[in-house]
Amino acid sequence: MSKQLKVTDEGLCAVHANLTTATNHLERVLRIVKNQDTEALGAPVIADKAASFGDSWSYAVQQIGTHAQDLDKFIQKVSDTFNQLDQKLQSDMTGERTR
Repeated sequence: MSKQLKVTDEGLCAVHANLTTATNHLERVLRIVKNQDTEALGAPVIADKAASFGDSWSYAVQQIGTHAQDLDKFIQKVSDTFNQLDQKLQSDMTGERTR
């Protein structure tokens, strides 16, 4: 791990974009899993196992998506705070007052 913490607005925006992309992929997978017709697999035992797997997968994908959305909200808050502090630092260094 780096000995210095480096935060940039670009880095936070990149994390936001990656989380949004990941969440969109997870939602797409969830729709696919939920729309599967396990009865078409034939044998009831296989259909039941597939349905059970689909339910477990759906729950896991929903949980991951929820955590990704929560993390994204946190990242946005960090980004907003970072930008406010950056602007204040700049105005303090140049002697300008913020409005």
